[in-house]
Amino acid sequence: MLFFRQLVCFLLTATGFSLLMACKGKERLVDQATAEGILLLSNAVEPSSLDPQKATGVSDGRIFLALFEGLVGLHPKTLEPEGAVAERWTLSDDGCTYTFFIRPEAKWSNGDPVTAQDFLFSFERLLNPTSTASHATTLYPLIGAEAYHTGSTHDFATVGIKALDTHTLELKLNSPIPYFITLLAYHPLAPLHQATLEAYGDHWMDPAHSVTNGPFRLTKWKVNEVIEVEANPYYWNKAALHLKGIHFLPIESRQTEERAFAAGQLHITSGVSGPSFERYVKENSPLLRTHPYLATAFYLINTERPPLNDWRVRKALNLSLCRQDITTHVLRRGQLPACSLVPPTTSHYTPPSPFTENIKEAQLLLAEAGFPEGKGFPSITLSYNTSEERQLLAQAVQGMWQEHLGINVILENQEWKSFLAARSQGNFDLCRGDWVGDYNDPTTFLDLFRSDAAFNQTSWKNAHYDSLLNQALLVKDNDKRMHKLQEAEAYLLENAPIIPLFFLNWSALVHPNVQGWYDNVLDYHPYQAVLLKAVP
Repeated sequence: MLFFRQLVCFLLTATGFSLLMACKGKERLVDQATAEGILLLSNAVEPSSLDPQKATGVSDGRIFLALFEGLVGLHPKTLEPEGAVAERWTLSDDGCTYTFFIRPEAKWSNGDPVTAQDFLFSFERLLNPTSTASHATTLYPLIGAEAYHTGSTHDFATVGIKALDTHTLELKLNSPIPYFITLLAYHPLAPLHQATLEAYGDHWMDPAHSVTNGPFRLTKWKVNEVIEVEANPYYWNKAALHLKGIHFLPIESRQTEERAFAAGQLHITSGVSGPSFERYVKENSPLLRTHPYLATAFYLINTERPPLNDWRVRKALNLSLCRQDITTHVLRRGQLPACSLVPPTTSHYTPPSPFTENIKEAQLLLAEAGFPEGKGFPSITLSYNTSEERQLLAQAVQGMWQEHLGINVILENQEWKSFLAARSQGNFDLCRGDWVGDYNDPTTFLDLFRSDAAFNQTSWKNAHYDSLLNQALLVKDNDKRMHKLQEAEAYLLENAPIIPLFFLNWSALVHPNVQGWYDNVLDYHPYQAVLLKAVP
């Protein structure tokens, strides 16, 4: 399409030539795309994978929301669960057995019906002990799921999932879990088309082969340029779709995407830089959208590497940071300082009493660990992926540790995929590791640091912490459950395998032509609700 060629022209010029002259005199891209019903969305980074069970990035989830659909979805305004592939469900009196009734009209993008067996195939693949999927623990609430995933049993029939017939699926839990139904909207738990995966192996998500069941289907994937999707003609609720397609654009630079937005090349940015945020707030601009977000930025600590294997060193690193200075003077986008892992916006939960900045105590702890005034402390490396904001943050933290503790920290900037690979392999001293909640409950954060959690890349394994989380699973009274989770988080913070930094807010630029993009703490935006309409 013409407007895609214009965008490529813009992005190429943004790397060093004149930004606008090459496209001068042509219709603004967003106006043409609006007329054609194509949403132009900056997705920040190239996805690590288009396999919904293997990808880990937040930006990947935006793509999966277009391509896949699970048993339930979430309402774009209230985040309450609502029917998706399942038109309805029932829950047993003991709160442990869900029965889902799959829509007879639900189909794959090739016209095949979506069945209960498709969910069995997907869940078994996710839990398979040989799988490289990172989200298997999401299904641990199911009877037998953990035993099957860890290889204690090799019979998938022992897992609490059964296809009662072609369109009826039963899920049995170990115990009642109040948030379980919302988990089923999470993209790793979407069904997969078995015949396609078996026919094409690792290439099953190539545009020529992919078969998906969401409101859109994949038509183009040009690495580091664009992912294009078009409306799925077989989608069960296609009558509700207003968009004809979406273009996901991997623009890592905040400045580049802001220039693209200003030039009419994007409908929505992936974020906004600190200086621009302040300017838009001062102008009270309707283009800026910002709201609380269920997300925390932190640094992961490799607790196997000396001297970071000493909890006193880790705690000293935590206590010596002036987080308010970081959010006010470095980040400058309205973020709140974080001295806990779980955000205060989490439903029904109050984080434990947080630790506070205490430079004197940090210095005493470091001295007790054998490094008075930082003497003899080896150089350690702080790794982060390419981003102007993350670089400024790392430089600020580096300076505070040098000033307050007398230690030398080397900064290492890595390309996104290289960064992900190094982090997953534990090849770091300190590294960026923020997390966005998959559902509105503290366990979406606290479960990250279970001993067996795939995302626990700190090497910190603690049986007492695991036990506290397991005890919370058995508590039926929600207030008492939250108290037990507070106890677990307090224990985590005292052992300090992470360094909480700040709570994120969602901030981005949204074109006036975009309607149906509602603010919510999960940044969850089903595209069925989105409409493009030209405004004067």
